Amino acid sequence: MDCGIIEIQKDTIKRDDCMIKLIATDVDGTLCRISTPKIHEGYYAAARTLLDKGVKFVAASGRQYPALARLFDPVHEELLYIADNGAHVRVENKDLYVSKMDLETSHELVRDVRALGNGCECAYCVAGIAYFSPLDQTVYQIMKDNMLYECRMVDSLEELKEPCIKLTVFHPIDAEGVTAKTFVPKWEDRLQLACSGFTYVDVMNKGTNKGNSLKMIQDYYGISPEETMTFGDNINDLQMFENAYYSYAVGDARQEVIDSARFTAPPMKEDGVLQVLEKLIDTL
Repeated sequence: MDCGIIEIQKDTIKRDDCMIKLIATDVDGTLCRISTPKIHEGYYAAARTLLDKGVKFVAASGRQYPALARLFDPVHEELLYIADNGAHVRVENKDLYVSKMDLETSHELVRDVRALGNGCECAYCVAGIAYFSPLDQTVYQIMKDNMLYECRMVDSLEELKEPCIKLTVFHPIDAEGVTAKTFVPKWEDRLQLACSGFTYVDVMNKGTNKGNSLKMIQDYYGISPEETMTFGDNINDLQMFENAYYSYAVGDARQEVIDSARFTAPPMKEDGVLQVLEKLIDTL
């Protein structure tokens, strides 16, 4: 689709000829505050218009697929999904990719989170379900009630027989800081670690990230980076930016994310992504 794209960069609006065929956006910190159950209703109308114009729309998040489908309920059946920070990819209502860790590693990660103490909890995520033990009550309530997760409570995560695709470390104030001394040095060379806001550190198989999963979707549909637009706010979005010419950081993103993006949208708190999408729609 030929279109005039509007670039919002430091209060400057600029039009260039382009062909946007795919838009992928992060959720928490980009479309809404972290761990909240709602986004601005305008996003549904924007997604609907873009879908009707033939543009693929991808929800790319650390959240699981069922939670994302509930969040985008009015249009969820037509969206594509990069869930669990890239460990679960769904297109056309089917799985395109699921990246499972081995069971021994899954259980060892749980033990290491327990050893951290200091208020750390964890979510043991398989495709479509997050498991918790009684030691994980805080994050269980947040993910179940605020983030709309499909949740299961079990006596012990180490008793689970299915390996996880993502192990989430939760801390109510500073997950990145609490994991920095022992947890991250042990695992960063063996597995993929990604910060999601201040309260979560996600652990997946090495090479599992939003950027590689976005490339899978691009390859599946024959869409190039020059035909792709992405939005993000945190370091787990940086690999997505590498696979899109039109990479946008929201104005209240981490500084290193703003520095890595090609363009800057208005802040999340001003629904900056929606502003960019509506201006794009005006040119279609």
